[in-house]
Amino acid sequence: MMKLLQKAVIAAGIVVAVGSQVQAQDWPSKPIELVSVGAAGGSTDNVWRVIADSVTKTLGQAIAVNYKPGGGGHIAGEYTARQPADGYSFMLTTIHTHGITPNIYKSLKYNPIEDLRGVARLVTLPNVLYANSNLPINSVQNLIAYAKANPGKINYASSSLGASTHMSMVLFSQKAGIEMNHIPYKASAPAVQGILSGEADISFENLSAVMSQISAKTVKALAVSSAKRWPELPDVPTVAEAGLPGFEVSSWFGIVAPKGTPDAIVDKFSAAVEAALKDPANAQKMHMIGAEAAYLGPTDMDKMIREEVGRWKPVVEASGVKPE
Repeated sequence: MMKLLQKAVIAAGIVVAVGSQVQAQDWPSKPIELVSVGAAGGSTDNVWRVIADSVTKTLGQAIAVNYKPGGGGHIAGEYTARQPADGYSFMLTTIHTHGITPNIYKSLKYNPIEDLRGVARLVTLPNVLYANSNLPINSVQNLIAYAKANPGKINYASSSLGASTHMSMVLFSQKAGIEMNHIPYKASAPAVQGILSGEADISFENLSAVMSQISAKTVKALAVSSAKRWPELPDVPTVAEAGLPGFEVSSWFGIVAPKGTPDAIVDKFSAAVEAALKDPANAQKMHMIGAEAAYLGPTDMDKMIREEVGRWKPVVEASGVKPE
């Protein structure tokens, strides 16, 4: 009886494995939905557009981006977590949604870590500290001096509460000993517009979201948050070089899927992303918009996400940031 049971279990496993392979061979047979935590024209959108055609051609189906910005990324996250795990819903996520805000929001209707699984990390990218062109500052030291002389009079924008752009400014303010007013937006694109319009004075933003404005000199780039200068902005120092030693923050973007999405489908999608990122032309385009191709597969991405949550926990606790 035991042997028969063992054989049945083995047979069932074989059926599941074969079924998964067949499902992956047939997948995708219809368009794929990619839910984005960002808005159209924002940093996540800019990065995805670089590889979208390559991934679409490899998979042989259209990939429709469904923009669901706001709520600290939780609007997109909750929506994606509730979609069928059939390989037709994925989510374009960031360090914000899967690294920082799990330490801020304690009563979510879904678990960003347990209800979604890693597919592929796309890029890493620095944040850039930039200012409205009319603000009378031209350096980090100018900013610190101006803020100390005008406490509480500078408004800074972020792409959302708890985003790396927000936490970068929290850390900056703590290290510099200054106070500024926070204006959270729903995504990168409206935050950039807030700076351009003068509604906000200064911001940290993913370089990919504001590179074109820096190039056009409609805003002033003061420093980058990474450990090294960005090659396309050789005259822009790092924050550490500019006066705050030890300051460093880097962001990342990636793709996740509802928990339960078959391994074979996840692996197939991930492989298409990897091939697109390895294309030298795409890698160069990424660099030109302020991002660096940095592929990680499903297992490594899941590991990275858990490490990121742990890394940001003490930072969030020290900042005193609370849901707004």
